[in-house]
Amino acid sequence: MTNAQKNNPEDFLSVVIGVRTSQWESDLQIECIVDAVDRQPWILHFKNCREVHWYIHESESLQDREADLISFKFGKDNHQEQAMLGTDIFDVSVLYESFEMYEIQPVLSYLNE
Repeated sequence: MTNAQKNNPEDFLSVVIGVRTSQWESDLQIECIVDAVDRQPWILHFKNCREVHWYIHESESLQDREADLISFKFGKDNHQEQAMLGTDIFDVSVLYESFEMYEIQPVLSYLNE
C-alpha cells in the first residue's frame, strides 16, 4: 500500500466484512477488504473510544455478509474530531484517542515459512 492510500483509505478499501468491539466499545475494530479480486483483509482499529454512534440504514440488510464502503473520514486522534465511516448498510462515527490500520496476514503464510 502506498502512503497516498494510507492517507485516503477510501481509495483502496471497498467492503466492510466485520465489526468487533471490546471493553464496552472502548475499542472498535472494523475489518475491511481491499478489492473483490485480492480480498486481503485490513483492520481499522480505533482505541480508547469516548463515543461510538451507529446508524442502521435498513434492518433487512443486516443479514448481508458485506457492506459496501461509501465514505471514510479519519477525524483527529486524542478525542479531537470524530472519524466517520459510511456503508450501504450502516454509518458509524467514532471519537477516539488513537488509530491503527494494519493488514491481516493469512494463517497459511505463517505455515509456509
